[in-house]
Amino acid sequence: MITNPSLLQRPVRVHIEGWRFINHSYAVVNRNQLRWLMQDPRLKVSHFERPLYSANWTNNPSSKYPPEFAPALALGPEGGPLEASDWLFRCDFPYRLVRDTPANLLVMVHNEYQFIDKTKYLGRSMAEVIQDPKMFFFTPTRWSARALWEAGVPYHRVLIASHGVDLDPNLVQAGARAQLRAKIRLEADQHVFLNVGAGTFNKGLDMLLDAFAVHHERFPRSRMIVKGSDELYGNAVNNCRRSPRMGRPEVPPIPADRVIYVGGDLSDQQLQSLYALADTYVSPYRAEGFNMPVLEGLAYGMQAIVTAGGSTDDFACAFDGVHLVAGERSRLADGRRFIEPDFDSLVRAMDAAAEASATKAQDLSSDRPTASVYQQRMFHWAKVTGELADQLWNISQSQRTGLAH
Repeated sequence: MITNPSLLQRPVRVHIEGWRFINHSYAVVNRNQLRWLMQDPRLKVSHFERPLYSANWTNNPSSKYPPEFAPALALGPEGGPLEASDWLFRCDFPYRLVRDTPANLLVMVHNEYQFIDKTKYLGRSMAEVIQDPKMFFFTPTRWSARALWEAGVPYHRVLIASHGVDLDPNLVQAGARAQLRAKIRLEADQHVFLNVGAGTFNKGLDMLLDAFAVHHERFPRSRMIVKGSDELYGNAVNNCRRSPRMGRPEVPPIPADRVIYVGGDLSDQQLQSLYALADTYVSPYRAEGFNMPVLEGLAYGMQAIVTAGGSTDDFACAFDGVHLVAGERSRLADGRRFIEPDFDSLVRAMDAAAEASATKAQDLSSDRPTASVYQQRMFHWAKVTGELADQLWNISQSQRTGLAH
């Protein structure tokens, strides 16, 4: 018998610690989730801004972000919420596992290599975490969750909800694509490949640039845009040159004017404009916890070439125009797992994408075809954040019911 029914009606109090004012994937997730969690009447949300991971990183002014994010960016801790919260939700890095509050602790993690890295998981051992019934993890894919399950974390304490996407309607209007291409001197008949990332080994940019070099010899009108994160990780092309060749043969050099490198910090709209103007998103990744640019590119109507068997399996196959590149599963010396995509298959997929667009005239003056409304809604930030909120609410209600008997 429930002796205190009002307990079940009270909003679930969620206190979040994370980053919001930087163009890092963790901050992108945090500010988008905040935007929608705050609008859920079942929840009462507060936020504390954590110090950035590196002293070289700097926050952006809140004015850089669209006005609809203003409430989320202005949200504060509102008077000692840790003592009164139902959940402490950590959305920063490294992963802090100490539960210094009576609340449930939820830590967002991305296990790119399906590996519990002790240099990233700080404060408590996994054995201690497993014994704590109020310790939970949030992760966006089954690929990432597998490392937690294999470590012994109970399935019900690993919350899975996808990351999301939200299109800018101005970038898909008639004529927008032609204008965007004209700004960087790209022509209608040029097939444009895009890759966004830091150029580290797990991203596979080293393989992609080699594949483009081979592809370009047969399709000289193709172009490649590489968006790095120089302000966070340094030049992506320089980073990928440090990756081992993994047995690939040497390839011809790429003419310098065929690759456009964008290393500077971009606003959300500027980054999305790259998805709106390009044709094919290519990500021969080796290990990713989610890979948000793939989802964003698909929502903007791009074709996508991605590694099969990894994290993108959770969402890519819900869209049309996805080519999966098979690969060989492997491990690094320390036990980190990854997939090495087949190089020749990657080149063939790029050739097929460019050949398909060459057989039809591109009408850049028309509306940019995007993913269907249904597909967009499946992965809109409002929907996927609602799925996370459902899990927080249900767990809290179950705990309250137990206390009220």
